[in-house]
Amino acid sequence: MPKVKPIKPTIFLIKDEVTNSDDIFKDASKLTKATHAGKSLYYKPSPSNPPKWLSFVGDNFPSVDQTIFWNASAYAVVVLKVDNRFFVLPLGMGSHLIDNTKIEYNFGLKVAINCIPKGEVRQMDLTTPEANSQKTKKQSVKNATPEELGVNKQKDILRGVAGKLGEDHPLGEKIEGKDSIRVGKSIASMTDLENVCSSLSTYYGSEVYKDEYPWIDNMALIDDPTKSGALYNKLIANLKAGELEYMYISAPEHVEDLYKYEGFIFTGNNKRKNKKIAFPFPSIEDVITDLGDDVIQAMDFKTLSKTCRVFLRDEEGDTGFGGWPLSRCIAWEVEENGEKYILSEGSWYKINTDFYSQTEQFFNDRVEGDIGLPAIPADKKLEADYNKFVCDTLQGHYLFDLGHEDAADKYICADKNEACDIFDSLGKRFIHVKKSKSSPEISHLLRQGVFSGQAFKLDGTALPKFKGHLAKDGCPDAAVPLPYNPNDYKIAFVLMLGSNQKKDIPFFSKVSFRDAAEKALELMGYKCQFGYAVHTEPVASPDNEQ
Repeated sequence: MPKVKPIKPTIFLIKDEVTNSDDIFKDASKLTKATHAGKSLYYKPSPSNPPKWLSFVGDNFPSVDQTIFWNASAYAVVVLKVDNRFFVLPLGMGSHLIDNTKIEYNFGLKVAINCIPKGEVRQMDLTTPEANSQKTKKQSVKNATPEELGVNKQKDILRGVAGKLGEDHPLGEKIEGKDSIRVGKSIASMTDLENVCSSLSTYYGSEVYKDEYPWIDNMALIDDPTKSGALYNKLIANLKAGELEYMYISAPEHVEDLYKYEGFIFTGNNKRKNKKIAFPFPSIEDVITDLGDDVIQAMDFKTLSKTCRVFLRDEEGDTGFGGWPLSRCIAWEVEENGEKYILSEGSWYKINTDFYSQTEQFFNDRVEGDIGLPAIPADKKLEADYNKFVCDTLQGHYLFDLGHEDAADKYICADKNEACDIFDSLGKRFIHVKKSKSSPEISHLLRQGVFSGQAFKLDGTALPKFKGHLAKDGCPDAAVPLPYNPNDYKIAFVLMLGSNQKKDIPFFSKVSFRDAAEKALELMGYKCQFGYAVHTEPVASPDNEQ
């Protein structure tokens, strides 16, 4: 009998409420099931299929035998029960058979962070829970700490980690964990697999990570199904009522080659997938409109987490990628009973109370009730038009908004960057203005402020160019005396709001503001302000920020 070739498996943990192994799969009736010694193998035939590009090759190279390009994909999944929980081991393309609403999200991550010593990290997958839900992968050529990988402990949610394990570790020499876990230990028998799953179960329930990764609990994963269920009920109620503040849609995982796809489609009604509208960059309003009022008003947790799915459709109409439940694709932040919660990639997190209150206090200490700018007239809907209006209205205010024709050449530095939107020579303020309240726009606003503040301090070409522009506008040279001292200036961030919009921003935009102010601008000596310029009439809000 030939020797068994060991494998290094990827393993999922199935949710506790699943008691029948058939329920693990999208459609167990289409699979063959083999059982031996209490373990099961689900599989389906692997017929050969022609690749999509075969006709192109055939038309251009008719002498080539096309059948040599036909390929087959194997689909199989091993299921076993350890410590009264189902573990599954997909083989080949077997993961496509699993209903991903049944897997335990963050299982692999919790195991990995309880196993990997702090200085032995090789890779971290991170999500920033803002509107654009940025996903980043940080890798090191050698074992490193999270600090050495540049993790932002105030903003980043850890979604995956890989690293080296200690000597004689029961899971092998290395490990990688996200929703699934990939272990470094070779598996040659079911006994080996059972032993590994037993170890996984132990590490999954541990809290050893708190010693070396305490910052992770700035956003603590909610394991209590009663609490997460109550938060989902609140989300559903808001969807039905059209109360969409701070609610966004995004893929729950990093998508390679995103631009090769036509867009996202949403299922949950009776339309066939190839008849659905594809949205390249969908908003939550697109989702609600596409699903229709009947689906939304009848929505319950089952609809949100199982029936309504999100797929990516490519240019050839293939919808094979995705299939995520809608609940995994909605990002939302909500406050309840004085506590802040966020939904990100299908998991609920509670913001640490001290972290929340410190961030709120830092922001509120820098918010100006009156930012010193006039109300926005009804005919000044564009940012550049309002900035021009301010400079025409207020003495000592000079226009530097590169988006307005009157200031298009007032750039600084070699890359022709913007100094600010408005320079207040009397108040010694660099004022940066944005129209939108959405997190991406606020992030852009903050980056502009940090860049210009640093440029004036560090780039020897920025200040002469800026002073030259001011001189042409008739501003006294004494308005910006030399040597330049950041302690003499304020950097003001201003949002344009309609009279019907709340004077507030998303929590993680406040975290970004604190990050920009505390770790960059104020460290250089600047004082930071945040404020609002308000329209004289209500305006439509395309980013849900009412």
